[in-house]
Amino acid sequence: MLRKILFIFLLLFFLVTSHHAVQYSLYLNGGYNQFLDNFSSDFSGSIGWQAVAPDGVAFDLSVSYLAALGEEDVPNLTRTSLKAGLGYYFFPESWFSSYLFGFVSVNFLSDSFVSPGLGYGCKAGFRFANSDYSSWFVEVEPHYIYDGELGLDIFPIGVNLGFLMYLDKPAIPRSFQSRFSRQSQRSLYRR
Repeated sequence: MLRKILFIFLLLFFLVTSHHAVQYSLYLNGGYNQFLDNFSSDFSGSIGWQAVAPDGVAFDLSVSYLAALGEEDVPNLTRTSLKAGLGYYFFPESWFSSYLFGFVSVNFLSDSFVSPGLGYGCKAGFRFANSDYSSWFVEVEPHYIYDGELGLDIFPIGVNLGFLMYLDKPAIPRSFQSRFSRQSQRSLYRR
């Protein structure tokens, strides 16, 4: 089963990145995580890489870290996750874009838990361009992990704020400044 999932992700990765106008980017984010039960809420952070095709289909690889205190008899949790996801950007070449991703993860947990554990989740958010080379984003990310040894559902729901940097110049400018400069150039030609 795991081999089939890996094969599907690799196939989709090569389909997305084989397009000639793919936009590559790196991002860094951090946020607050609320657990449904068993753990106290805490902060997390992640770093990742994305490839976005012009039609909005995207592939995402990321590494995230979370540490939380256990409640009652539950041990403390540290989690490092490797995530691979597929998603879609609505209006990917606009200065404002929303997105939706689904992902699977391999989670390396603290010693009291079964490690590595498999997980899955999704993330949805908004991206705001602040220049032609970078963007800010806000997202919500539920992430489910089951620990078979203790019989616990580890289910943090995170709200993240992040910064995304494009690795190459976009084909179509994303910022307001570029749009206004094009409009001012057109007005010069009219005179």
